Amino acid sequence: MVTPRRPLRLPLARPAAAPGSPDPSPTATADTVELAPLVADADACRDLPWALQQEWVVTNGIGDYAASTILGVNTRRHHGLLVAATRPPGARAVLLAKVEETLVAPGTRYDLSTNQYAGVMHPEGYRYQEGFRLDPWPTFIYRVGGFLLEKTICLLPGEHTVAIRYWLREGPGAVELILRPLVACRDFRWVSQENPTFRTRVEQGPGTVILHPYESLPPLAFHHGAELFEPSAYWYKHFAYLEEAATETVHQEDLYSPGQLVYLLRPGETAELVASTSRTPPSHWVQREARVTEARLTVLRRARARRAGPLTSRLIAAAEQFLVREPDGSRQVMASYPWGTAAGRVALVALPGLTLATGQPEVARDLFQTLASHCRDGLLPVRFAETDGAPEYDSVDTSLWLFWAVDRYLRATGDARFVGRRLLDVLMDIVDYYVQGTQFHIIMDQDGLITTEGEELPLTWMDAQVDGHPVTRRAGKAIEVNALWYNALMTMADLGDRFHLRLRRQYARLARLVRANCVQLFWNADHRSCYDVVGRQPDQTLRPNQLFAVGLPYPLLPRAPARAVLELVGRELLTPVGVRTLSPSDPAYRGQGAGAPAPRDVAAYQGGAWPWLLGAYWSGYVATYGTTATTVGALRQTLGAFGQRLSDGAWGTVPEWFDGAPPHPRAGAMAHAWSVAELLRLLQEHSLTDL
Repeated sequence: MVTPRRPLRLPLARPAAAPGSPDPSPTATADTVELAPLVADADACRDLPWALQQEWVVTNGIGDYAASTILGVNTRRHHGLLVAATRPPGARAVLLAKVEETLVAPGTRYDLSTNQYAGVMHPEGYRYQEGFRLDPWPTFIYRVGGFLLEKTICLLPGEHTVAIRYWLREGPGAVELILRPLVACRDFRWVSQENPTFRTRVEQGPGTVILHPYESLPPLAFHHGAELFEPSAYWYKHFAYLEEAATETVHQEDLYSPGQLVYLLRPGETAELVASTSRTPPSHWVQREARVTEARLTVLRRARARRAGPLTSRLIAAAEQFLVREPDGSRQVMASYPWGTAAGRVALVALPGLTLATGQPEVARDLFQTLASHCRDGLLPVRFAETDGAPEYDSVDTSLWLFWAVDRYLRATGDARFVGRRLLDVLMDIVDYYVQGTQFHIIMDQDGLITTEGEELPLTWMDAQVDGHPVTRRAGKAIEVNALWYNALMTMADLGDRFHLRLRRQYARLARLVRANCVQLFWNADHRSCYDVVGRQPDQTLRPNQLFAVGLPYPLLPRAPARAVLELVGRELLTPVGVRTLSPSDPAYRGQGAGAPAPRDVAAYQGGAWPWLLGAYWSGYVATYGTTATTVGALRQTLGAFGQRLSDGAWGTVPEWFDGAPPHPRAGAMAHAWSVAELLRLLQEHSLTDL
């Protein structure tokens, strides 16, 4: 096993622009703060096993993204320079996979690209790579034969457009820069192969080359300032995706190139290639850069308003990547990158961190209204389908997370008027349906607790399936579902008092009944912990779901049992990067998440450490033991450690989960909304934003 080595975090010097040319550096203003730089130096870039595991992603607010590694080697089928949401924010397609780059000086040719083919790495441009910088956008720096070339990748806000710019910072003279776009034009979940249905016809115009390989996808236009386009079409065969080589049967892909663009560059000059679904050339680089820079500065101003430290500022910037707009202007939350869909459960769990902790209550209101508009029979959608955005409802807990999010919103804003006018009827309907029964065998039992007894689908957040069977079978009365149910009833009792609801006393009485019966039913006195699920037999497997009995705004457990739960979870499940889903002492424990999809999904729920669960643990810890120097200091230490994780694996963000076993390498999606959001919420609610 290769031991990961952290890159140096030193800003690369940026020389002044050549006389007569614009300074390519981003604009900054006095009222903003800069993010602490995330930089890999030449030694880090040439440490191939390590560098190939370092991923970055940038987004544009409508579901599009660009993602790859710090070497520009695509290691997943989901990677690409323009992955466009053809039905925003879903139906994403990899249009432009990457660009091959070559510098030609008199008598010398330098291939700057790096590609992994089946069994061979070619070319090996990483040997020329001087560094990588994430901010203000992904930047690659190459030094060859006295030339210093900088490449930046800029995804335009609100457009299906990526701009790639090359700046010859230094050199002994003029060079030719040859760019060869590599096109996939396929669903981001598939891989493409050379095939006769791929239409290779090219339309050419002044400064424009247009491809339209498939009728089902938009055209792909290349806008350029090259001296020459040579239509030398070619299929590049058998790109190998290393991250999937051990997990997928098909992990190789063919990419099509319509030809090559030839630029003449002198020191200080820049060259551009813009890939877009629009046939109309985009605005001049200066205007494009100003738009992207302004979007970035808006995020940094939010960080400044909170007097945010390096970690908090970085997480605020990461949070923005998950917030997207649909064509009608409504808001959604993308669960993760590079493959998550727009989500309901994740949106509600993440809402306080993504919006309230970042100073955007108006975005919280938009999200509430979007999700509330999809309420059906008391259920909110757990996710929205990638292909057509259709809501999917197979979840028992998503609707209950709405009450939690509303409670956090009220505590942060005091805006009861919005809740009363826009959400109250939906909240009342959800309670009514859960009491009377709704789809998926969701119903309140005679003891007041919510059960899904008899349901085969996995309806809780532990919802992975392998070969059609749940990884964790949790039909019955789940501890976190009933903790959320109790919080929902307490929230309704509070709202009932605010709005003089006729049922306010019934909500309060039912809440008291639920709490009493939960303590009696779930408490396992022998193990000093809670049963995870109570069905035909109580499940005494040690899992983190009992944290929600102590970590929600209205704790389900009295103080003594709460302390016992926190002590046991802290001893058996807590790690520096998250809370394990299963104790290492359990025979079913799986501490490593690498491998094929089935074992990986098993590991996620049988031992993986999830950062978002730190929210429930530390909220419960502080509530149980009090806000003291000791408790807050322990939380500060835990959160501070994440600062070192943001440039090792998932650059500038927090992954879905980590291996349960040390040294806890990342696993799952490289960036996840609730991982980022729950860390932000803890920082904000416990006044630790100076971190």
